[in-house]
Amino acid sequence: MARTRRPHLNITDIRGLKYPDEYMIRFFYKAGLDKRTGHVVEAGAGNGNNLALFAEYGWKVTGIDLLEEATADAAANFAHHSDAKFLTHDLDEGLPPGLDTPIDCLSLANVINYLPRENYERLLAQFADMLSPGAWIFLRTRTPQDYRFGRGEQVAPDAFILDTTETGENGLLNVFYEETQMAADFIDVLGVDPDSIVTLYVDHQNLQQGQVISNSDLIMWAECSR
Repeated sequence: MARTRRPHLNITDIRGLKYPDEYMIRFFYKAGLDKRTGHVVEAGAGNGNNLALFAEYGWKVTGIDLLEEATADAAANFAHHSDAKFLTHDLDEGLPPGLDTPIDCLSLANVINYLPRENYERLLAQFADMLSPGAWIFLRTRTPQDYRFGRGEQVAPDAFILDTTETGENGLLNVFYEETQMAADFIDVLGVDPDSIVTLYVDHQNLQQGQVISNSDLIMWAECSR
């Protein structure tokens, strides 16, 4: 697919987050996605900050988010990209109807930790049927070493309804994952090449409502072999 030069968006005009996740940037270039184009889909896309990098390189982008405000911000941010689509949809109900296929890159950045495990597994199975041969997968989620683990009512193994008002997540479900679980899902459900899996652990601190919060994230990316 030939790359098309895109008009640029002034950073001061962007609604919401200004930059892609730093590990999304690393993944994008290390996987060589700057040297090709295709169709990228992000679940939990927010205002489209992660998808902006793909769009600047001529990719077709689709974002899905629960919040109408987020998809409205994304639509405004990508108004100059004719091949960008943003859908308001609850992923707990599965994928939205009419999602364009095939998918050449799938982003699950900071989203599956908010879904019940069984809903995440259903979502993954639905996506598996839409991936092109050689598609890339990017995932970022929380580990049991995260500050939030154990804070609130436990509703399932490694799953809690949070009572952390300081993180703005009071009343939200959070599920925490280990590397072995994610790698098995990548291989068994999505059909990735085990040798292509990259796993990174990222521990960092953030200031939220005047309190230092210790975050622990698992980052994985891999290429489908089927």
